[in-house]
Amino acid sequence: MISEQEKKHMLSRGFARSFLLAGALIVLLALAAAGYQGVNTLTNKWQERIIAEKEFRVALKAQELLLEDAREKIEELRTELEGTRKKTSEETTGIIKKLEKEAEKRALTENEREREKDATQKKLLELETDLIQSKQKELTAIIKKWRPRIMHIECQWRFTNGRVVEKTGSGFLFGTTFVATNTHVVEEEDTLPQTCTFVIPDDSSRVVISGDTDTARVVTKKGDFTLIELKNPTARMKELSLGTSSQGAIPLLSCARKASPGDLVVILGYPNIGAENDITATEGIISGYEDPYYITSAKLERGNSGGAAIAVASDCYLGIPTFVRVGGIESLGRILDFAKVYP
Repeated sequence: MISEQEKKHMLSRGFARSFLLAGALIVLLALAAAGYQGVNTLTNKWQERIIAEKEFRVALKAQELLLEDAREKIEELRTELEGTRKKTSEETTGIIKKLEKEAEKRALTENEREREKDATQKKLLELETDLIQSKQKELTAIIKKWRPRIMHIECQWRFTNGRVVEKTGSGFLFGTTFVATNTHVVEEEDTLPQTCTFVIPDDSSRVVISGDTDTARVVTKKGDFTLIELKNPTARMKELSLGTSSQGAIPLLSCARKASPGDLVVILGYPNIGAENDITATEGIISGYEDPYYITSAKLERGNSGGAAIAVASDCYLGIPTFVRVGGIESLGRILDFAKVYP
């Protein structure tokens, strides 16, 4: 029989075994719980990873779609850019061709203009040459026409104090016997000369007058204008009848109108002392008017005083070239207006 002690010992051993089994069971349960928890955690993480991968795939797909869309747009832009480049190249080529044509046209135009300019200059030169020749012919004809009437005058005074004065100047023959000149040529200190010699071109004879009235007389004296009548003209002077009317010394050769600034004028006279053989001629324009004088650009010298100023356009006797003295300063270029002093 089993003793009570053995029963107790067996019971203790049973309790111990039960305790160990319970502990083991608890451990197993703990391990099982821990494993479950770990598996659950792993499962959650795996699911999260799967979700993340899905999201990544979705995002990647979206990126791929965006990239594809970008590629398409880039291709469209490339195509559009290529078209624009081609169009621009064509337009540029067209513009260049147009500019080249314009340049050619301009060159042709410039060449045409140069030819026209050369032709115009040539015509102008020809016209200028013709004008100069025409003017030269006109002046030559005028000088030839009026030259026979331009008179060289030389006068002499002998004063009681022994002083002797000699003057030379010019005059203009109206008709056959009337001579227009400056008063200062034929008068000194309000005194008429003892003798004066009058000679015209191409005349071998000359008229010598004395202070008496048998050889000459003063018809008119007004300021620096004097009209003298010669009583014994030469045969050559008698041939030059044009210039007076049958009623007397009424000049028919004088200008009918007043000259204007810019009108061409020719001065005829004997500017040098002793220049008896022939006249000189200078030309200029009427620059202005200072009563009773025309102002002219034509050169005048002392011997020209009393000669003739001829208006070229009207071919008429305008007045008397006058070498005047103003305030001790010689002032050249004055023409005494004949209309102001005659009659």
